[in-house]
Amino acid sequence: MGDAQGAASSLVGLARAQEAERPEEAAATVERAIEVGQAIWLPHAYAVAASVALRRNDRSGAAALVERAVTAAKSRRDRP
Repeated sequence: MGDAQGAASSLVGLARAQEAERPEEAAATVERAIEVGQAIWLPHAYAVAASVALRRNDRSGAAALVERAVTAAKSRRDRP
């Protein structure tokens, strides 16, 4: 992917827009954002993935994703 930062932010935003009415599509979209691996957007991607997991009634998966979001944010010294 050429512009990782642009792609990641776009995918995170798209997943947020999809999550209420299309959680399965949102899960696939946010997975693509995570795969991009852009450090600035990775905590956001994990947070959206956690929200999508909650919409899919996956509480344990959501908790694990929140932990990943916090870890990714701390690694960059961002506030989660």
